[in-house]
Amino acid sequence: MVLIEPYGAGSFNSFTTLKNIPILWVFGDYTNLHPAWAKAKAVAEDYCNKFTSNGGDGKLLDLPKVGIYGNTHMLMKEKNNLQIADLIQDSLIDHKLCEL
Repeated sequence: MVLIEPYGAGSFNSFTTLKNIPILWVFGDYTNLHPAWAKAKAVAEDYCNKFTSNGGDGKLLDLPKVGIYGNTHMLMKEKNNLQIADLIQDSLIDHKLCEL
């Protein structure tokens, strides 16, 4: 499951159901500039941390932390969208969910 700047993270009751499904949350820049998006990212981080500590396979990809800057909420429309897509594809390949 790939979640691109989602507004919401899931129910903690769903850990058992989702435990065997890898989840990737992707966030770009500027989430800290709007209270609603700052909260959405914090909720996703909290969910991801609890999900992984309960045996789930989750990762939050914070694009600025990996050196990718200048992205708004619409990551798929950005000039560097192929660079972002490559990171998502790498995650899918790592989980044997697609081939190159």
